Amino acid sequence: MERSLQFGMAAAILVIGTLFSLRLRDALHPTSVLCALWGALGMFYLLLPHSLRSISLNTFVLITCAVVAFAISSLCVVARPRAKIPSSWRSTAMRPLLFWTGVLGFPFFVVRALQIAEATPVTDSFLINLRTALTGDDGDLGAYGSLAYLIPICFSSSFVELVVSRSRLFEWRGWISFGFAVSYAVLFTGRTLIFLLIIPLAVVLLVQRRVRLRSVILGTAALLALAFFGIGLLLGKIGAGDEDSTFGAVDAMTIYLLGGIAAFDLVSLSPTPLEWGVNVLRSPLAVLHAFGIDVPVALLIKDFVFVPEPTNVFTVLLPYFRDFGWAGVLSFFALFGWLHALLYRSAKSQDPRAIILYAISMYPLLMQFFHDQYLSLLTTWVLFTMFVGLSFRPLRGRPLR
Repeated sequence: MERSLQFGMAAAILVIGTLFSLRLRDALHPTSVLCALWGALGMFYLLLPHSLRSISLNTFVLITCAVVAFAISSLCVVARPRAKIPSSWRSTAMRPLLFWTGVLGFPFFVVRALQIAEATPVTDSFLINLRTALTGDDGDLGAYGSLAYLIPICFSSSFVELVVSRSRLFEWRGWISFGFAVSYAVLFTGRTLIFLLIIPLAVVLLVQRRVRLRSVILGTAALLALAFFGIGLLLGKIGAGDEDSTFGAVDAMTIYLLGGIAAFDLVSLSPTPLEWGVNVLRSPLAVLHAFGIDVPVALLIKDFVFVPEPTNVFTVLLPYFRDFGWAGVLSFFALFGWLHALLYRSAKSQDPRAIILYAISMYPLLMQFFHDQYLSLLTTWVLFTMFVGLSFRPLRGRPLR
């Protein structure tokens, strides 16, 4: 009976997404994307063979209610009249500034990466040592210091260059910027950074209708899989010690996609006192802590739990659930639905700033199965908004260039 109800809720989520796509005649609406994500994950969890624990009905109900809250909130924006937006835009001096800062700052980033890796000589592999130094038990994600700002700078340059490009993909400066952006992401050793680069670029292509939806989906899926398995192999996370490396890779992908749901379900069943904003307000609390103010700062990298496979990701739901329970999850999903829909409406008017910001917003949405990328990366979103917003100015009567 419980399993049948879970199937029904996963199917209902897919139906909601389909209805939105049909009503708006656009599969890129954030509610359509969200429903496709959670509906597919629910079906995968119930149908695919895996070793993960069974999920409680409570978690399925919470996910379904959160999706409905997101959908209803986004409808409020769809119903509102469109604001007047200038028809033409011109790039500003911020565009070359972003490009040259990313290019000229790269040697300094490489030198710092070498210093970080040499300080943790765990293996003969530079990347494994670097990853251990950044995310190990005694790791420090802030080891790059102010050089870490080069990552959003170079990423922003890639997004801006793609939007203004008059070719199907990048022009020459865009390809250079993209190459450096990939290099920055690899040196930060996180696969999610590659996703943060690829997903917005793919969405920009779709919003500007440069390529077909099927081509973008297939190409993006191939690049994401290459990033996942390629970096996993380089970091020794896939294939090391497995008798069947193919089976190990597929198993790793399954845990990556579904392990967070199982981990959240396990944690949600353990009653703990509400933390009232410690997790949700992590970014501003971290800033206050940096200025010497004694405030609690939640750890960005969580402790491992066993489901029964070890994982330390808990989906987007965890911080809002820990701070405010069900009410927190539903309230913040409603807020996210409203914000996503605002960006979507502006992006459809071909405002280049909104196109890029909407494309970037698809990253935290599509990574909801992994962990919260909304408020935990608030500083990153502020930087992207600033860099992109300053890269364009309205100019009536002239084309974007």
